[in-house]
Amino acid sequence: MALNKPDGGLRPIAIGETIRRLVSKCCCWLTSLQAKYIFGSLQVGVATQGGGEAVVHAVRKLADQFGHDPDRIMLKVDFSNAFNVVDRTEMLKQVHERVPGIYKWAEYCYSQPAHLFLGDMLLASMAGVQQGDPLGPLLFSLVLHPLVQRITKEFPDLDLNVWYLDDGVIIGHKNDVHKVFELIQEEGPRLGLHLNVKKNEIWWPSRSEPDPFPKEVERVPNCGVKLLGAPIGTVEFTTKFVSKKLDALKQVRQTRGCRRRSGRVRAVSGLSAYNKVDHLLRTCPPTVGPA
Repeated sequence: MALNKPDGGLRPIAIGETIRRLVSKCCCWLTSLQAKYIFGSLQVGVATQGGGEAVVHAVRKLADQFGHDPDRIMLKVDFSNAFNVVDRTEMLKQVHERVPGIYKWAEYCYSQPAHLFLGDMLLASMAGVQQGDPLGPLLFSLVLHPLVQRITKEFPDLDLNVWYLDDGVIIGHKNDVHKVFELIQEEGPRLGLHLNVKKNEIWWPSRSEPDPFPKEVERVPNCGVKLLGAPIGTVEFTTKFVSKKLDALKQVRQTRGCRRRSGRVRAVSGLSAYNKVDHLLRTCPPTVGPA
């Protein structure tokens, strides 16, 4: 199923057979403790409850502590279509080495191209993990993890190197963070991971020019940044962000009785709006409220 992305692209979601989904969910349960041991605090998108919230709070704490230092910077890493193009050979290799108990199942699901149907056309899916597969986050993270570990080993002075699936957050001194950017750009393609340079962002409360990053990398205003659906920055920036989400929730509530939209669409959009506000309640400072 092709779902629309906010930027206009398409997100292909695989809706698998019930038996396959059930087996994959059992594999997730079976490997949950192993995943925590493998990824530790570097990858919080797998087997870590509240991992995204932890990243937001960690970044806010570092911004409060070192925000006055213009030599520091935060890099938000963005890959191009990461889940759909990650290298399957490397993926199966990592599964065999790190979680061999589910290797046969992963091989069964991914060793042969899957058939994608578009009208009368037949496409062969030969790369990436299938978005919608319960095992997808684990399989993707296993491919990425050696690169994440290398960053930690080669740049021990970084303040933060943490990932929520394919969303990476790197904080440290400008030169170190720029070298991490170059490392990912150089080594990522071997794993099927290509930086979407224009969607990478750099931010810091006291960010100053010049910086060593390519001009294509977006410079986020010092007042604040959106990270994993939550605002980090000044009180004014955070309050304005929260107010917009509350306004969106009000609009959903006002249109719930509109008969021009199906009941299911109304329910999904309403649930999404409530979830976003609930996420803000867990990630924003308690002193922040609507404007």
